[in-house]
Amino acid sequence: ILKFGKSCNLQNLDQVEEAYNVMIEVPRKANNLMHLEMFEDPPDDKLVHQDSLSVINGSAWIQGQGKQRQVFLFKHCLVLAKHEMEGKKLKSYSTKNVIDLANASVLVEEETCRFSVSNNSTKFCFCADSQSKKAEWARFVKQGIEYCSKDKDRGSLGSNNSNEENKKGINQKIRSSLRFHKRRKSLTKISLKEDDIIKESEQSDWAQPYITSNR
Repeated sequence: ILKFGKSCNLQNLDQVEEAYNVMIEVPRKANNLMHLEMFEDPPDDKLVHQDSLSVINGSAWIQGQGKQRQVFLFKHCLVLAKHEMEGKKLKSYSTKNVIDLANASVLVEEETCRFSVSNNSTKFCFCADSQSKKAEWARFVKQGIEYCSKDKDRGSLGSNNSNEENKKGINQKIRSSLRFHKRRKSLTKISLKEDDIIKESEQSDWAQPYITSNR
């Protein structure tokens, strides 16, 4: 209907498109929530998107050298998590690397399923299993970087003290994930309520799929 509806001038096509988007979004949010519950040390931030991707730490992709990671995109950072296995069964996810989105950039390879994310100190190459998944990830990460940039600009309009507090708040979210990882604490149960799935964002439409991680 959506594919041919516009050319046929069908009525109420906007409502059909809205219903389709809701139908797609609900199971995606539920899947995100399921994987978040398995995360040992999530940052105190809001989850936007997650999936399993092949990852290399560096600027060049080397065939066969990529490691499978569960990649979690939060509001202010991108977290690369290791699959912790118990025999052949997936037990949990633990943090391996964290990329601060405030100073990050993304580069998309047109003819492959790869894209890369880098900041001032590191660069990671990612490989999705399809062009559509690559495009989806690139879009989410770009929107996250733009959101952090606007968030930073808003903070700069206030007083120096407010600006410093804003920066400390963002950096604390990143450090919290690294601190949990270094301590390697045992799995902590995550309490998640139904209203943790945020339907609307106060700042940007791209934040609608956020899920809050509460400890």
